[in-house]
Amino acid sequence: MTTSLDDLFKQHSTPEKKLCLDELFELIIESANEHEKELLLDAYITNFGECHYDYMCHKFNDPVLIALLLDDLDKILILDPEFDSYHFYRGHVYEMLSSESVEHADKIKYALLSLGHLRKQHERNSEDPTLLIDLAQAVFTICKLTQDFSKNKLTEMKNFLLRATVMERKEEHQNSFFGFNGSGIYAFLNISYEFLTLPFTDKKTTHNEFISTFSNCITPYCEKDPLIYYHWIDTLLNITRWVDAPMMEKSNIDDSTIESIWTKAGELARKLDYVQTDNEFINTSIGHLFTNIGRKKQETYYHDVALTYYLQAVKINRKTWSNPSYACDALKELALLALSKKDKSSALAYFEQGIEILKASQEVFEDFQLTERLAEQYLDIALFIEDCNNKETLELAKKEVLKSIELAGEHFDQPTLLYLKVLYYADDKTVLRNEMERCCTRFSSEYHVYDFTRAKDIDLHKLIEADIPEIMEKVKTALNITPYEG
Repeated sequence: MTTSLDDLFKQHSTPEKKLCLDELFELIIESANEHEKELLLDAYITNFGECHYDYMCHKFNDPVLIALLLDDLDKILILDPEFDSYHFYRGHVYEMLSSESVEHADKIKYALLSLGHLRKQHERNSEDPTLLIDLAQAVFTICKLTQDFSKNKLTEMKNFLLRATVMERKEEHQNSFFGFNGSGIYAFLNISYEFLTLPFTDKKTTHNEFISTFSNCITPYCEKDPLIYYHWIDTLLNITRWVDAPMMEKSNIDDSTIESIWTKAGELARKLDYVQTDNEFINTSIGHLFTNIGRKKQETYYHDVALTYYLQAVKINRKTWSNPSYACDALKELALLALSKKDKSSALAYFEQGIEILKASQEVFEDFQLTERLAEQYLDIALFIEDCNNKETLELAKKEVLKSIELAGEHFDQPTLLYLKVLYYADDKTVLRNEMERCCTRFSSEYHVYDFTRAKDIDLHKLIEADIPEIMEKVKTALNITPYEG
């Protein structure tokens, strides 16, 4: 009995002729039993999923190969006439073809075909929020390609997004904080702000209308469950990063819009402060949100709230290096803000609070990263508070970083790089050079020479760059490494 697809291939192939999936389909489709059809069906669906994944990863971009997926979908429908996602998948193939086509007319043609099949899928299932988002994005694509932002198209797009956002709030669509179904929030905000990057007359008015509709829709849900604010704010902060991707068309979003997004994120964050949850990762994620806003706005409030969330996470899970380190990040931001106001006393208190948090964690959990961070705390005090004039503090930093190196073994270079920094500020130049040589020896191999590219910050690389070439040559000679000639 045929039990697997491999069995099916072996049964119908010969040593001279190994069949491909399409050839196997054509050979047996008329005589295949239900089990064999199911094996073929699973194979085609799996292949489609893998191709779509590769497309999303920019590895499957040839329109000729993409078009072959349309034939695969027809075969899927032959194998399973009840296959209810046929138009959904076909719509996405046409979307891929539209994106990858060179000719503008082809882009429009395939975009219209994509929208048509998604509409047919919607006739079969009008309660799918993901499909509603796809429909909105399909309409948006056509608007951009044809430069037709007529009222009826914009209204249809807005209604699709509105229905998707409301539908996602239903309990059956929400698994957990990290299984949060927030695609509607993401799509609504992204499209609303992308309008501002496009060349059409009423883009600001359209943006304001979409944002107003979104806000009126989502705010009542946020008031019932403030954690939804997290996803709203997180999406806004992601939009501010468009400017960091110059290859994206959306990177031309203007500075005033970016500033207004940060202002909005700061306002929304104040509605999220001090949410009580016993989930470590939720506390950490919200802490990161406040840290990012605090760094932008340079306000103590946000770092204070971030610290509160990180400390809640520490209480929930004592055996981790990450949350104590994040708490120290928040405290360092507070210390730097205090120093900007010439308040060294408060800055020192923040650094010392970080030391207390780390030592308390070390009592229940030994980890090289905790110890490394404790060394950083002492070094920060030496640099920011004492101007490197207190050798006792630098000795404490050296003691902790050496312990971190021991705990890290030969696997991680971060503690060693921090040690180099401590040695530099402790003015141990001879020891510094010797340790640089040991670092190169430890992390070099017969295949490569360690070149300090993993230096933790630019300052450290500047401190040691003058000695790097000579040390690297010495290690190359010792390992008998010669340049590859190609």
